[in-house]
Amino acid sequence: VERGCIATRDLPAGTVLLLRVPPAISNLSDTAVNERCTVCLRPATVECEACGCCAFCEQCEQAGRQWHATECEWYQRLSLKEMRDSGAPTDLLRLAFRYTLCQYFGPMMLAENDLQMLMLLAGPVARIPPETLPTILKLGRAAAVASHAPAAANSEVLRKRAKELVGVIARRMYNALGLPGGQGCLIVPSASFFNHHCSPNCKVSVSTSGRVTIRTTQEVVAGAELFISYIDTTQPAHIRAATLKQSMHFECRCSRCLDEAGQHLEEHLEAAPSEQQQDLVVERDLYYPDPVEAKMMAGMRARRLEEGRPAEEPYPEWEGVEVRASSVEGAGKGLFASRSWDKGDLLGYYYGNVLCSAQAAQMACDDKRYLLRAGPNVYIDAADSDCVARYMNDPRGSALVANVAFDKQPSRQRAGVYCIKQITKGDEVLVSYGAGYWRGMDLQ
Repeated sequence: VERGCIATRDLPAGTVLLLRVPPAISNLSDTAVNERCTVCLRPATVECEACGCCAFCEQCEQAGRQWHATECEWYQRLSLKEMRDSGAPTDLLRLAFRYTLCQYFGPMMLAENDLQMLMLLAGPVARIPPETLPTILKLGRAAAVASHAPAAANSEVLRKRAKELVGVIARRMYNALGLPGGQGCLIVPSASFFNHHCSPNCKVSVSTSGRVTIRTTQEVVAGAELFISYIDTTQPAHIRAATLKQSMHFECRCSRCLDEAGQHLEEHLEAAPSEQQQDLVVERDLYYPDPVEAKMMAGMRARRLEEGRPAEEPYPEWEGVEVRASSVEGAGKGLFASRSWDKGDLLGYYYGNVLCSAQAAQMACDDKRYLLRAGPNVYIDAADSDCVARYMNDPRGSALVANVAFDKQPSRQRAGVYCIKQITKGDEVLVSYGAGYWRGMDLQ
């Protein structure tokens, strides 16, 4: 995931985050292209006789015909009506032409920044299925040729144009919102920055007239990401996964899917023979998150935003702490505060030698005491580092409670250590190692 939408303040359930009515980047289906106005998507009253692939309502006909004139010539060059009548789909070609027309003559039906935002959306051509890619490349080339003068057919400009149009088609494949009744789709760039989740905190609705609304379905705290669902989330996990793989060409890694995968693996883990448990531990660690930690750290990021501090803070040196005998029985050395720390303060980072899941699983039990799972397939072993965070103990089995938590950042191969309670001088710095750590120790 490259981008997402983050709440900058607390949002109650029912908050309208986006309300968009046409104009938007619309792409009507072949069956609806003469039934809906190409400008506003209202029911059409007259169609373009010349190309047979465009229609208007009474309010939009005069301005729409003038704007459509050049596009109409391109439609006729490729005989789009004949293609459609023969059963060949023309929606992607019409999208490429519409994008080109907006660039040439301005966005009559788009907001000023829609075209620029469109090209910021994710639309990786490399993710297009191999069986579909040749057709998409041909469509991009055909649209580029039809919308240029014949003399430019072999120019470098034309090749670049074809590549750009293939990118536009790819963005439509991954970012479109369907119109009710299979009448086509809309691309609303601002809505496309909402990522998918199988347990979303927002809902998107699209009316037959193209009105797009996104509102929260539950309370969302500042700093938390806002999600919508791209599919029917009432389906079981394996059907959701297959649907997303087929339609959006990605494998879902949301917390709900990972939790369900983790529960499935845990059931197998309990019943598996001992010689298979190590492989199952590796598989579990590749997919199974810690939702409690994730929720807690989302709240910490929200508080930092409220206080005007960045969500991620610069790398600090470990200062204001000292190592001495732990107050947790049998824990050996511990880390203590030599100054006071406020709730939300960053003490430092947990760092060390970075390992993958397979390497971590091969380690002996006694060698794992300073091993932290930072994320899927990312482990940090601080045993041989100068990181004093390795002396933090888990208060498990004592009357003490954790006063710091990890903000795991697997892409940066580290974990921030943040105060979740007020720490005064002389307090021991304590952190929960997590249920996964102790389950792994018990298995060993």
